[in-house]
Amino acid sequence: MLRRYWPAFDIEPLWQARQGRVPDAGDWVVFDPRTDPLALARACAAGDVVLDLAGPVPGPGRKTDSFTAIPALARAVGHGARGKPLLWASSAAVYGARALCAETDPLSPMNAYGRAKVQAEQVLSDMAGVCRLRI
Repeated sequence: MLRRYWPAFDIEPLWQARQGRVPDAGDWVVFDPRTDPLALARACAAGDVVLDLAGPVPGPGRKTDSFTAIPALARAVGHGARGKPLLWASSAAVYGARALCAETDPLSPMNAYGRAKVQAEQVLSDMAGVCRLRI
């Protein structure tokens, strides 16, 4: 969706995918930030703003061991941004099972995914230019 609408705002993002062939990949970089921190640093350095929407999505049959990498990846992206504005996607999972949440609500994650997102937010809390988005 972002890729579809951002050209109207004269934004030139550097698109990144973890694996596989990306259709019309002319402006995409393909690497796995979990295994290639140098590529991650280069990608963060390439723009004026970093928007990090990456992360494993919990669901039936999905391994939860990848959740433990979330705080380290947040740290790597935060350092890669080097003080540039960083919009980092957290998750409403940090609040637990509540249906309606406010940014001021206490954090009470109920699963490994939510706990990893809380840890990542803590890693980023003292870094300049970071805005966490609990979506």
